[in-house]
Amino acid sequence: MQRKIFLFLLACCAMFLTNCSKSDLNLNRQLEVQSKQKAEDWLETKGVGAGPLRLGRISAIKESLIFEKASVEKLEDGESLYIIPLSSSFKMINKSDKVLDHYLLLFENSKGVYKGNIMQVESSTKSLPRGTLGKVWDCNDVNVDGTFSLLTIFDKLLYEVKFAGGKKVSFGEVKSKGNRDQSGEVSTQNTSCTDWYLVTTTFYDDGTTTTTEQYLGTTCTTLCPNGVCNEGLPGGGDGGGEDPDPEIQVSTDYTWKVYEDSILPEWRVYSTDKIKAKKRASLPNGGHFTSIEHVRTVGPKSDINYYWWKVLNVYSAIENNGQDGGILVLGYQMGHIFPKEILKEEEIIFTEIF
Repeated sequence: MQRKIFLFLLACCAMFLTNCSKSDLNLNRQLEVQSKQKAEDWLETKGVGAGPLRLGRISAIKESLIFEKASVEKLEDGESLYIIPLSSSFKMINKSDKVLDHYLLLFENSKGVYKGNIMQVESSTKSLPRGTLGKVWDCNDVNVDGTFSLLTIFDKLLYEVKFAGGKKVSFGEVKSKGNRDQSGEVSTQNTSCTDWYLVTTTFYDDGTTTTTEQYLGTTCTTLCPNGVCNEGLPGGGDGGGEDPDPEIQVSTDYTWKVYEDSILPEWRVYSTDKIKAKKRASLPNGGHFTSIEHVRTVGPKSDINYYWWKVLNVYSAIENNGQDGGILVLGYQMGHIFPKEILKEEEIIFTEIF
């Protein structure tokens, strides 16, 4: 009797696992079909009016997409991020001398897929944990040591972020430095040239940073009576659907002084807050804040005149369409008969932070 019960339970478990497996296969197949349709439709729009260079790049992407390994993640702003790996043979001009992993990222809001990028990953971790690329886009730390480079599908590098030991150690953003003509003078009516630099900030454990600049190259545009008539890869192309004004998300850990005791100047309190923003050249002031996340407040040790710091609450707000923000810290200097209340507000402005 016991043997029959055991066999019955074993059969039920097998049926349950089989049904679960079939359900997973169906979901994976559905995601594969959805990803293929979304990718092909979006890439089709990028080829409208494109010349041979861009059409060649679009074709190479289409041939390299591995739809059966596609995944989808939810971003902090509620959008869906479709992630489709590309085959190991796929190459970008950026870091073409290295063996890297490439992913096509498709961003979908309530109206559908509205933009896409290529993410290059240089890491010894060959199988990224689920959620990694979404966290990178949302400017969060990841437990993967390596460098993540975001590019347009036509090879325009937008930024590079490097992680080590579960935290961001550097961030490099591509920035332009003025326009000039090919002779080095200010741009003429017919030709405009722009120098491009990767401006990288390195973050150290003691809170200090250093900034370096790496010259990437110069792009020139010749203007015709009816508009632009020649632009070349990378970052340009030969007509077609390249977004001339790409959007990126950035973040910074902003540290500011909450309090300094007038009698004990070594008794100081600092607040660190993670500020995130979207940057796009066509937006007012080039972008806007999207969120403020409190990281920590740090006060002096209790051995300084027997006073110590105790945080009570931290509030933050974003105003003026993301151009301004405020952080309010409320805490106490403990050790008095009656704790001394400390209340300090810090105002932040987008153009001063980013």
